[in-house]
Amino acid sequence: MDITEKAFETYIVDHLCQVQGYRSRVSKRKNDARDSHYQKFLCLDWETLLEFITATQPDTWKALEKQHGTATVGDKFLQRLTREIERRGTLDVLRRGIRDYGCYFQLAYFKPVSTLNPEHQILYRKNILSVVRHCHYSAVETKDALDIVIFLNGLPIFTLELKNKQTGQTVNHAREQYAKDRQPKGEPLLQFKRCLAHFAVDDDEVYMATRLEGKQTYFLPFNQGNNGGAGNPPNPKGYASAYLWEDLFAPDSILELIGSFIHLETDERNDVKTEKLICPRYHQRSAVQSLIAHAQQQGAGQHYLIEHSAGSGKSNTIAWLAHRLASLHNEQNQRVFDSLIMITDRRVLDRQLQNTVRQFEQTPGVVAIIDKHSDQLVEALTSGANIIVSTLQKFPFIVNKVDQLQGRNFAIIVDEAHSSQTGEASKSLKEVLQVQTGFDQPLLHTMYVDKTISKVATVQTLSRLNRTYPRKTETMVLDFANEADDIQSDFQPYYEATLLSEGTDPNKLYDTQALLKEFRLYNDEEVAEIAALYLRKGEKASQLQPLLRKIVGRYEYIPESERRLEFKHRLRSYTRLYAFLSQIVTFKDPELEQLYLFARLLLRALPQDREKTSLRAAEYADLESYRIQKTFSGVIGLQSGAGTLEPLSDLDSAVIKDPEKAALSEIIAEINQRFGTDFTEADRVFFAELKTRLSENESLQASAKANTKENVQLLHDALFNSILQTMIDSNFEMFKRINDNEEFGQIVRAKIFDQVYQGILDKLNHD
Repeated sequence: MDITEKAFETYIVDHLCQVQGYRSRVSKRKNDARDSHYQKFLCLDWETLLEFITATQPDTWKALEKQHGTATVGDKFLQRLTREIERRGTLDVLRRGIRDYGCYFQLAYFKPVSTLNPEHQILYRKNILSVVRHCHYSAVETKDALDIVIFLNGLPIFTLELKNKQTGQTVNHAREQYAKDRQPKGEPLLQFKRCLAHFAVDDDEVYMATRLEGKQTYFLPFNQGNNGGAGNPPNPKGYASAYLWEDLFAPDSILELIGSFIHLETDERNDVKTEKLICPRYHQRSAVQSLIAHAQQQGAGQHYLIEHSAGSGKSNTIAWLAHRLASLHNEQNQRVFDSLIMITDRRVLDRQLQNTVRQFEQTPGVVAIIDKHSDQLVEALTSGANIIVSTLQKFPFIVNKVDQLQGRNFAIIVDEAHSSQTGEASKSLKEVLQVQTGFDQPLLHTMYVDKTISKVATVQTLSRLNRTYPRKTETMVLDFANEADDIQSDFQPYYEATLLSEGTDPNKLYDTQALLKEFRLYNDEEVAEIAALYLRKGEKASQLQPLLRKIVGRYEYIPESERRLEFKHRLRSYTRLYAFLSQIVTFKDPELEQLYLFARLLLRALPQDREKTSLRAAEYADLESYRIQKTFSGVIGLQSGAGTLEPLSDLDSAVIKDPEKAALSEIIAEINQRFGTDFTEADRVFFAELKTRLSENESLQASAKANTKENVQLLHDALFNSILQTMIDSNFEMFKRINDNEEFGQIVRAKIFDQVYQGILDKLNHD
């Protein structure tokens, strides 16, 4: 049994090529080696890229040939492509393509959201994924080679360094190799934004980095998790890390990652601009894919909860999910949701959502931010804006407006609850549950606690330290007020899964309602009158005053202070319980809603008691009205019967011709006749070598197998020029004629192509 790293590498590459349909390509130390597909100074596989372009955009390539000339179009296109990648990065070039002399080229086709466009489906299937083992990438040291590099349409996207625990090395050694031996300085392939991600892999675990910075290289785990902890679960069918090449590197997954997940995050602070490539971690990708798949099958009307620990990328998950839901189509090619509504109180998420979605969408105005007045919201809802971002405080208005838009479906994403999302402020939003989070300060290392905290407040407070940052390997809490055992007890219920021992009984509302009635401070008619007045538009707040003052007077006549405190306590308990239960239960009893509105108003009107009580800010701040400002012949007829051949009459004088040599000799004879040249049979050797190199080209063979003859010829002509450049020393006169005389060159290309194309077809039919 071979347990070496080489065997591990072979296993992965075999799976990619035999199962996932990748092509195996070659990299040699010398950049001009004729059997090397990867060109390290250009950081690409030109033959594969050219095959993709000529197969998917033949007319555009022809137009570019007219601009640059057939002989130089390849070199000039590569110059333009290289500059664009250096300026914009591989991700943006793959996603948005490039323009060259007025010709627009797409360098990848992503999966369409529906099957209504068959041509797009065909183009999507023409994407070419390839893999290079021992990729000699270095422009400085020719011995340096990456274990595996993955390419999309000839452009490198992922690199892998492999280790095998059976040889005494782990994923940590792979990370160290990236940090120490894969220095980006002077190495084009290792520059930031050239490759999208670098994976350190062993037989058990996977780590990922999107930027190589020597010792500062920061790796994030790309593991599935195991029993609530780190790592991966055992795989009964093989390597625990097999999900990487079986799932993530599947063609559909690769295109989905590039088209709908990976994005460039920019940040400007103190006039300094920083960039960071964001690639989803396993749990983020899994959460989005699971929810999208279920929503696509089940349609609107479902409820979902995504549990994200602090610092684990909630904002990115929200942005990815919003982008995917806004364009989601079912199997009948119908949009599942007419619009997506995002409820958040974070300005940071507003900007991040806009920036992230903008990278995925070519159409401006996809995200509508409601930051001024309700008219904005009305316009966004009625016009069918794809993504609408609003605050929690406007949600009651959104609910009313959505109810008026019959026959339309909306997806609602709610950012986790923040300080403004208390039960009362979020009661209209039935999807809201979750806690006080949203604090984002990755540099926070140490926290000082000088007051008592307990239960969920402990988790909310201390979890603010859980933000990752390069070289931040530990955190510290200096607690002056709490015991370690108490902190441990508070965190334990939330460590893995959080379950309720039993559901909250909605009937407790009726119980509390009855208890309040026992105080005889109001009757049902007064409750209904005050609630109706509050909900009636155009009424003045002053009209509530006498009605509430009457009840306050009765309250003040209660002689016992303990009794008054009990009434307040039960009234406050009712408002909290109703606000919570109304999020998860649809009540059909109007009296409960009326009493809720009445109780909120009365709590604010009741006087303060002299006994020391804690300050209840929610009783005095109308959080439901509060707003945060944010801003794609013929048939040969044969006759039946036996055929007859005449015997040879003169064997000695018979000339047995090599068909290939005869065909090449015909080319020489024709060009001598047409152009007055005196090329001889000796020049046939030049054409024979040229034809052999073209016939053996894997990309040309693959193109002939899958594309029309016209598209194959486009690829052939471009490859012809590249190969011709390497043969300049063998026949300079022929080389010069082909390049200097356009008509001469066109005839030679056409004649050679006819022979090469027929030869490839004959071989394919024979095989």
